[in-house]
Amino acid sequence: MKTTTLYLILTAVTGVLAAPHPEPEVQLEARATCLSPSICSVFWSGRCEAYCGDKRFSHMTGDGCSGLGAKRCCCRK
Repeated sequence: MKTTTLYLILTAVTGVLAAPHPEPEVQLEARATCLSPSICSVFWSGRCEAYCGDKRFSHMTGDGCSGLGAKRCCCRK
């Protein structure tokens, strides 16, 4: 009985922590445009920070990229 109760509590806590949190509208607006976009590639994962440098990495997007899993890096400035 105690083990079952513990599992139920852990499942509930894990579900709450894993739920996505809504982003503020400011961040959503910033992601609407891709500044200083890179070329499309499937190999950008983990390398966008280096690509953007002082402009600072914002997000990755697949908009305008053809190919399975191809994305481009977007910088903040």
